Amino acid sequence: MSFESRLSYDSEEPSGCGSCPDRIVCRCLKITEDAVIEAIVASGVSNVRELRRCTGAGQGCTACLRRLQLLIQEHAELLAKAS
Repeated sequence: MSFESRLSYDSEEPSGCGSCPDRIVCRCLKITEDAVIEAIVASGVSNVRELRRCTGAGQGCTACLRRLQLLIQEHAELLAKAS
């Protein structure tokens, strides 16, 4: 798979798996979406650098950085509305 294909593949939602509990977001380090969301919610992660420190996600090929940023924004907004 070419680099460009991987970038578009990583940024798309797989059909039928939008909320799979073990969905991998960082393929290099096998970090799940749940682990990322837990770091955002429990540790108050507000940027990719903090998320990388907490989970390691994004430290491999970096193709997942856009998805990680979207998860941070999405869950930070939800936390702000809940407060």
